[in-house]
Amino acid sequence: MRPAVSVIVPNYNHAPFLKQRMQSILSQTFTDFEIILLDDCSTDNSQEILQQYATLPQTAYVEVNKKNSGRPFLQWEKGIEKAHGEWIWIAETDDWCEPELLENLIKAANENKECGLAYCTTIHEYGSHSWCPTYDKQTRYHTSSDFLTNNLLTKNTLCNASGLIFRRDIFMSVDTTAFENMRLCADWMLYAHICAQCTVAEVSLPLNHYRIHQHNSSTSKAQLVNSFIEGIAVVDYISSLFKINTSRNNTTWAKQWAKASALHKFSCHDNISIAKTFTRRHTAIVILFLFLNPWYTLRKKTQLQ
Repeated sequence: MRPAVSVIVPNYNHAPFLKQRMQSILSQTFTDFEIILLDDCSTDNSQEILQQYATLPQTAYVEVNKKNSGRPFLQWEKGIEKAHGEWIWIAETDDWCEPELLENLIKAANENKECGLAYCTTIHEYGSHSWCPTYDKQTRYHTSSDFLTNNLLTKNTLCNASGLIFRRDIFMSVDTTAFENMRLCADWMLYAHICAQCTVAEVSLPLNHYRIHQHNSSTSKAQLVNSFIEGIAVVDYISSLFKINTSRNNTTWAKQWAKASALHKFSCHDNISIAKTFTRRHTAIVILFLFLNPWYTLRKKTQLQ
């Protein structure tokens, strides 16, 4: 019998977090799911830990890569292709969740027949402390155009895949070949393509825990630089759908770039790489950056004194 949810567990060198991740999946109050375990050629003892869960009745498929794929999104695609569930949950192996996560997301999704993606409030875990956005325990439904323009146009507000579910059939209708090689923004681009086809459910409950640590895939300086280069492609895609004039967002992008450059000490080469990408269609952002960057750099130096 077809499960309601396929839980994709894509792992790479997250042995210290795996048991907590798996326990949080197996502790779900909603139990109509299958588990797909994928390891991207880990060099720690992840594979040994995953084998402990390979024979569980919920585990439908296990695969260990002989060579690292280099791109997490390729593992997502592999898992979804093997999935049988109506809904997909990408349970990243360095995160964990509350037992009621699936129950609440599935409930919200099933209450609106147009819903194709449902997400909850995510708690950011920094080891010594945590941060949680405000929440009000309400469920809201956003139309495609509203969610894309208000939530995904300037940044990826769906910051952690572990805190959402989406319909497999919508994913299968998306041509991912144009962005599957993105290293950092493939998830953002995917959400834009999915949300373009459906209503989005927002469950304002803190049910997902996003672990921030030095091995996250988007925390190095080089990766932050690349996120600006890839991210503008997502903005262009969304703006093309609704013929949006993105000039009103130029200041937002320029500020984000200038802040990141000052905080993470982007080199001249880093900023030129970003500028080359932006100049093609967003020259105004580059001009604003050149104006803002000295101010943010000076402020950063002043704070350090």
